Amino acid sequence: DVLDGSIYAGVGVSDTLDDNWFGHAYLVFGDEFTEAQVGANYKINRELDANIYARFFMADHGNDHNRLGIGLTYKF
Repeated sequence: DVLDGSIYAGVGVSDTLDDNWFGHAYLVFGDEFTEAQVGANYKINRELDANIYARFFMADHGNDHNRLGIGLTYKF
């Protein structure tokens, strides 16, 4: 596992962009990797958000893992 015995830290920001959009960004870095993500949630209604993000995982040793994602969040 990448995190076994590793020290890591991060910083993130999030904010309301307008009445329906909420954005976020974060950066996590450690002994053997750096990970960054930027994304936004769109409020469809009171219980449902649509999500889109880009995540970048940069390993010091091995392969990088970058991805784009979309999803839905249901709030109970």
